[in-house]
Amino acid sequence: MTHYAAPGWYGKLPSSGDFVKRRFPDVLYRQWSNWFQVGLHHWQTSEESKNAPSRAFLKAPVWNFVVPPMLGSQLIQMGCLIAARDSVGRNYPLCALRHFTPAEWSPALLARSGEWYQQVGNMLLRVVQNGGTPEQLDQALLSIPQPQQPQTDGEQSDIL
Repeated sequence: MTHYAAPGWYGKLPSSGDFVKRRFPDVLYRQWSNWFQVGLHHWQTSEESKNAPSRAFLKAPVWNFVVPPMLGSQLIQMGCLIAARDSVGRNYPLCALRHFTPAEWSPALLARSGEWYQQVGNMLLRVVQNGGTPEQLDQALLSIPQPQQPQTDGEQSDIL
């Protein structure tokens, strides 16, 4: 069985006054950070955010995602994203993910990941709604069993 990197995470937590991250590769950090900044700018200038920006932002659901390899990072990413804020109320997402090289990835892995997505999403939701330190979040994410990589012989995906 192949061993994969532990999940990484990045964003803001209600218990912290600034950004926190663990095991989140710098190349992915730069890509996500840029996307978050652009998205937050558009959100802050939207009509919907003018009435109750923080309340509306924090009502966003947990998003599960799979991101294919991109220019600048040849990594497939799967994880969860949730709206969060820091201890002084600044809105910013919180993202937890696993990453794979194309050689490590199997499309069948996604079919085995439902429980993992649910547990990660629930953990992020709890820490954003109820608080928790970066260390508590990190230990909780590390305790979630990773989906087992299927045993395949060179199975390829048309998408990833």
